[in-house]
Formats: sequence, structure tokens, C-alpha cells
Amino acid sequence: MKNLSLYLARVLLPLALVPQGPLNAITDVPGVEVGFKTLIAGEGRLVVGKGPVRTGVTAILPRGKFGVKSVFAGYFAGNGNGDMTGTHWVEENGVLETPILITNTGPQEARTAGPRETLAKPHPSRGTSG
Repeated sequence: MKNLSLYLARVLLPLALVPQGPLNAITDVPGVEVGFKTLIAGEGRLVVGKGPVRTGVTAILPRGKFGVKSVFAGYFAGNGNGDMTGTHWVEENGVLETPILITNTGPQEARTAGPRETLAKPHPSRGTSG
């Protein structure tokens, strides 16, 4: 019970005192950008490798599309289900340097390959050039 009291006092109470933004949304935070993509293709019975497809991804960019600075970060596994790629880095360093991608647990490699490829490309805002 003592841990619950500490949690309530240290986490929930301060959060309750933070004023809501006009949309009460993550995008109320200056500089944060959010995007999503939904894929719906095909009909009928599932044929592996052919479809139908029902999937999607939501991307949260804490510093926007061209932000290069890290943001302070932490994580909490609410129920222990799912996979949170990259939490070891957040736990060790306390910062996040990549977009946050939310999807179902099936396409793990696809979810990490796209951002890896994008971040590996030269870009003037990151101090790299082609």
C-alpha cells in the first residue's frame, strides 16, 4: 500500500495539476507531430503472403519531422503484453532519439527497418550530408 501512495503522490497528483491543451491531445505539445497509415486491401479468406491485409502504424515524432535533439524518456509496461523495441536504450540512457511507432506485434522487422533506413540517410538537419 505504501508504494501505491507514493505513486499517487509523485505521479498522478502532478499530472492532474498540468493544464489541458485546447484539444487535450499529444499534438497540443509544441513541436510534437503525429502521423498514421492504415492499410486495408483484399477481401475473403486469409492467404499467407497474399492477403487480405488489415494493419496500420501510428508514428509519434517528439521533436517533429526535422528535430534532431533527444528527448527525455521513460516507459512503463502496463500489462506485460506486446513488445517494446528499444526500451533497453531508454532505460540505460533516459532519452529517446527515434520516432515512437505503434502497431500490432506482427511486423516487428518492418516497424524498425523503415526508421533505421530513414535515419541512416544523410540530412542537413542532423549534421550529415550526402
